[in-house]
Amino acid sequence: MNSIFKIPLPAWRVTLWTVALIALFSPWMLMRVAGTGEWTASDFIVFGLMLTAACGGLEIAMCVSTLRSYRLAAIMTIGGGFLMVWANLAVGIIGNEKNPQNLIFYSVLLIGLAGALITRFDPRGLTWTLRTMAGAQVLIFIIAAALDWALLPVFTAFYFALWLVAGELFNKSAQPRTIK
Repeated sequence: MNSIFKIPLPAWRVTLWTVALIALFSPWMLMRVAGTGEWTASDFIVFGLMLTAACGGLEIAMCVSTLRSYRLAAIMTIGGGFLMVWANLAVGIIGNEKNPQNLIFYSVLLIGLAGALITRFDPRGLTWTLRTMAGAQVLIFIIAAALDWALLPVFTAFYFALWLVAGELFNKSAQPRTIK
């Protein structure tokens, strides 16, 4: 027997990838069983890439730190980014999904990716990265308001708060721990 099969996989890892596979195949099953939905092969490819990126990011985060605050911050950040991309591709944030103004929201996620890579996932660096993302989210709202684009203030408030809370959780994980 190959030695790779003797290494037990953590339950969270099996669960994570199983849920991702179920999520990927659910639209296909709904199309077959209920006859609803019109996903193309490219829709499945994009969704599969999104799930792979999110699961891969979570794998990295779980390896970087065992602290709950770090892991929760990573889950919030990656989950929020995943939902932002999904909403933007599915229906669009400003207008519909074909509106080029929606591309501006990817700049927030690029700030997050660049910050994570530059700081090498250090919690102090990620604290400032997430604070910068929150600021960029508000700046996008201000730009959109100035240009009279259709806006969703609740969307901005949600992501502003999400990025700030995740940033503070990274900050908490950067603090030295005291043993009681």
